[in-house]
Amino acid sequence: MTPDELIVLAQECLSACRDGEPSAADPDLQALLVLSQAAGRPDTLPEPLREALRRSASARAAQLLGQAQQTDANPQSTDKAVAVAAIAAALTRQSTRFATHMNLATALGLRFDRRGERTDLETSITLLRGLVDDPPPTADRARDASLSNNLAKSLRSRYEAAGALEDLREAAERFAAAMSGAPDAASRARYAGHAADTALAVFESTGSRADLDAAVDAGRHALQGPETPDGYIRLSSLGTALRTRGEFLGRVEDVGEAVALHRRALDVMDGAHVARHAVLMNLGNSLRSRFEMTNEPGDLDEAVRTTLTAIDSAPTRLPSLARYHANLGAMLRVRFELTTDPADLSEAVRHQQKAVALASAQDPHLGRYASNLSGILLTRFANAGDPADLDRAVAAARRAAGAGSRSPLEHARCLASLGGALLTRFELRDRLDDVSEASTVMRRAVEAVPVGHVDRATYLANLALVHLALFERTEERRDLDAAVEAAKAALAATAASHAARPARLTTLGSMLITRFRLAGDPADLEAAVDGAEAALAATVPSAGALPGRLSNAAMARLMRFHTLHERPDADRAIALAAAAIDKSSPESPTQGRSLINYGSILMNLAESDGGDLSAAREALSKAVGARALPASQRIIAGEMWARAATRSGAGDEAADAYAAAVDLLDVLVWRGNERSDAETALGAWAGLARDATAAAIAVGRAEQALQVSEAGRGVLWARDVNARTSLESLREVDARLAAELAEIRLALDDESSDAALDESEDHQAAIGRRPAAMSSAIEPRR
Repeated sequence: MTPDELIVLAQECLSACRDGEPSAADPDLQALLVLSQAAGRPDTLPEPLREALRRSASARAAQLLGQAQQTDANPQSTDKAVAVAAIAAALTRQSTRFATHMNLATALGLRFDRRGERTDLETSITLLRGLVDDPPPTADRARDASLSNNLAKSLRSRYEAAGALEDLREAAERFAAAMSGAPDAASRARYAGHAADTALAVFESTGSRADLDAAVDAGRHALQGPETPDGYIRLSSLGTALRTRGEFLGRVEDVGEAVALHRRALDVMDGAHVARHAVLMNLGNSLRSRFEMTNEPGDLDEAVRTTLTAIDSAPTRLPSLARYHANLGAMLRVRFELTTDPADLSEAVRHQQKAVALASAQDPHLGRYASNLSGILLTRFANAGDPADLDRAVAAARRAAGAGSRSPLEHARCLASLGGALLTRFELRDRLDDVSEASTVMRRAVEAVPVGHVDRATYLANLALVHLALFERTEERRDLDAAVEAAKAALAATAASHAARPARLTTLGSMLITRFRLAGDPADLEAAVDGAEAALAATVPSAGALPGRLSNAAMARLMRFHTLHERPDADRAIALAAAAIDKSSPESPTQGRSLINYGSILMNLAESDGGDLSAAREALSKAVGARALPASQRIIAGEMWARAATRSGAGDEAADAYAAAVDLLDVLVWRGNERSDAETALGAWAGLARDATAAAIAVGRAEQALQVSEAGRGVLWARDVNARTSLESLREVDARLAAELAEIRLALDDESSDAALDESEDHQAAIGRRPAAMSSAIEPRR
């Protein structure tokens, strides 16, 4: 930069200071103004005076920079540091500019870290490249290593802001040069800490175990230097590398060491240290990771408290504040799933919305934030049943998948989020294009993650659910086999102590039961029973997933009773199904499914021992009225209720039950579905109106018989009175526009669908002659 450009920069900084505090009240500013006036005409100054002013400005710049690095209590401190560093640089001759330009570049980099203004970062990089391209003539290892380190730090910052992979690669090269050229153990340790951070970033882009191990090795090397005031950086850096490796390999000892290192880092920091919030955030993440491996609730509670403290103590304009809110939202979601506290759910939604709102369109983590928002909206939909939350979740997931990401692993997370949201909507509205797209994006997510990575098990579990949904729609055996194989692979990749293991045991058990019905392999049945019981044993009594796991275990026991005819299996099935109802909320979809399962078990046992069906009829009638359930499952309940009433000789009750089921057919084929999807959904119930008509005639209800007969025959005709043009032609021309129009249709028709879906667990529903629906949880990732 020319002296004139430097003085313009200085004057802009001083002007910013004066905006916050009158210059007459600040002697510092008065002195800076005098210096800037002198620097504006350096060639007119006598050399001794110019050199004296340069030394004075350089000393003051170093002092102000040191103050600004320790505290951000006064926002003007960074502006003053930049201003006086620019003045010193303007007073310096070209041949001796190294120190003053380094100070100015450092001050600009610090101000970028505090405020996120890209101009500061670009100017800093320009200054540092100028020194690299035209170094002083004398050799100096310490100077050159410091320059490489500073340029690497600035390039890394630009990578974080813009996501250009070439910046990250060059940063890694510059840090390596700094380490190899360091003149002493102290500086070598400091540069090794930065190298560890950069190696982690490279790992996020490559997924390479070698890069991850390099990060840990560099972090350990960094701790070999002498104790320094910035030792917390090296401690926390190694902690982050170990946490990442622990997650990648499922090694709880790595994560435990990470927690200890972050605690040590906090211990060596002053309570008001400017970077304390960052170390608190690192500790919170490590505590959450350890909870996921050990299922210790105390770790999760501490993670939430620690992260709240990090947010409260962070500067309001901190560029990474969005990430802090996203992390806290993810932790609260996990805790809600453990305790079902509605306050945690509300706060989780709020923090994820805050993260998306704080992120700029260029933020490389925007996809992650939008993905997290989609996940928590799905959770709220599963618990409150508002279809608008489901559509918002799909929209947020599309935004995540479409956002630019510098990391293939992060893009895979966004794809998995979209696949999960689409699968959940398919289970509610039965749109074939939703599950087809979910299959495509989920497979891409699995393929993008290397074997051994912690996320791979999650994506395999979710891919299994997509294959199962396809099987239920297509009845193709290959889809069911693919679902079982993916579920087995997911379970095999899950540690015995991992928090997700019970859910994955449940998922696999449900699929094995389905395959046993189809093929009759006893090994599938035994594995399903054992897995269901193991999942129950690993589930804490307060977990929101408990009712679903109780229902699944009940259905597995019932199936084995029908195969082996051993009464203890029947008694266990009844007890488990009743407990599922007792443990679920009356307003949740979970209770509706539990009621169906309970009624189904009692009906099946009555076929064997001729038992009373009163309890079954009561449970199934309640399930028909469970508005949180999808229409398809309420129809299942209605048809089963009618059959139970018929078998009990309660003809009037049977007629009422059939009529209730027929009334739900128009919800099943709501107008947001394509015509082909509506026909498929309705085809499963081709004989329902006929049975309803016969039941009404049997009890002398001629008028009702006519009504249900006409209602059953006219479902599609009534839907098509206000028919809409198919989107297939538009989809061939502009798939994105077709998807947007479909979203608008969904929003307009929200009031026409009163169904909701339970996302908390996989539930086996309704053994009977009608198709059984299965809902499933897409597992969240941060």
